[in-house]
Amino acid sequence: MGEAGRDVRTTPRWLRVPALLLLAALVAYQSAAYHFALEKTGPAWLVRSPYTFWPATWQMFTYLDKRHSRVEVMAYVDGEWEERDLEALFPYRWESGPRYARSSFRKNRTRMRTLAQATCHRMEPRPEKLRFSVTRWSKTIGSAEQPKKGAKTDPIFDWACEDRISLPRGKVL
Repeated sequence: MGEAGRDVRTTPRWLRVPALLLLAALVAYQSAAYHFALEKTGPAWLVRSPYTFWPATWQMFTYLDKRHSRVEVMAYVDGEWEERDLEALFPYRWESGPRYARSSFRKNRTRMRTLAQATCHRMEPRPEKLRFSVTRWSKTIGSAEQPKKGAKTDPIFDWACEDRISLPRGKVL
């Protein structure tokens, strides 16, 4: 309650019921789309028109990754390779981890070159070269602890810090 007993909610009284109905419709839509996306089946009209539930069937909502990924970097400084912590250089806010650990990021050469150049600029002392690799291991479903059983490390990308890249609109890193 606000001043002098007045109701000062942000939603006008006449809009509360329609807003609640819209919210319920969106929940029903997302639930149905999620179900049909995972089952890969559905009513005949849905099979004929696969874009009916397109916004709710994005990979972000329906894809379950069965492996963990951790991107690591080695820096060549004063004639020696040193391991550096990328997560300290590029902290993230989501529990799903940093974006650069996603396969769509790692497989994109432009994104990796941009990450490498930004990494060169953030490290002290500045390295001569960088070597990126990814370590992947299977998730243990139903467990809070995720031991690195069967971990496999593969090289991703090497970068010389003296190289420059051009971004869209001509900006050079």
